[in-house]
Amino acid sequence: MLENESTHRTFARWKQGKITKVRSPYSYMVEMANGFCRHLHANKIRPFVARAQNVGINSEQDVDFGEVRYAPIPADNLASQTPSERIDKASLNHLSDEQQDDLLALLDEFCDVFSETPGLCKAVEHDIRVTPQFRPRMTKAYRVPEGLKERLKDKLMNS
Repeated sequence: MLENESTHRTFARWKQGKITKVRSPYSYMVEMANGFCRHLHANKIRPFVARAQNVGINSEQDVDFGEVRYAPIPADNLASQTPSERIDKASLNHLSDEQQDDLLALLDEFCDVFSETPGLCKAVEHDIRVTPQFRPRMTKAYRVPEGLKERLKDKLMNS
């Protein structure tokens, strides 16, 4: 947890502390480095992120960094199944037997289109034509409300 030490932008510094109690979704009890406990609103604090001084490449043989983790790999049973095997047959009850067979055959024929892994579509391209006098407007980024920050952080980490 970091708390701004000064209201003046030029002299702004941050104090480090530890959140000891959550009083409400936007209100926290924070133990400061000097031992005092303070009641602070969420707008007054920021998460502390330690910055790495050196960036390097680690390999499986390196033990200094701990366990090397990889991106998750989809389960083999999903990857080996065709789209027709993954579909719930009960959801096709409104179709006749012939229509069900046609649909399942179509799904298997174009299995690269109906796969579980997302891909890039290059079927359509477009241009935005502007006048020679056009200059893009530089705007400030919008602040994210405190109530939405966790959901936004989760979406960014999972995408």
